[in-house]
Amino acid sequence: MRAAAADDRARAADLRAFAAQAALGSAHDEILGLRADLAALREELVWAFAAGRAEARAAEPPAVIDLREGSATTA
Repeated sequence: MRAAAADDRARAADLRAFAAQAALGSAHDEILGLRADLAALREELVWAFAAGRAEARAAEPPAVIDLREGSATTA
């Protein structure tokens, strides 16, 4: 009886470990996607500065820059 209970607990632990590994993999994929998004936003910001659609200002509230194609306004 004890052996069967131990086997059940071991299987349950294996299932929890598998679920935790799947969640970790999902979180890792999400982080990679966010890093790619951040890199793309950084590149867009560099191009916005280069095109004169954005400027750096000191001691002012941050500007919201619309980086959509064909837009040259800030909100």
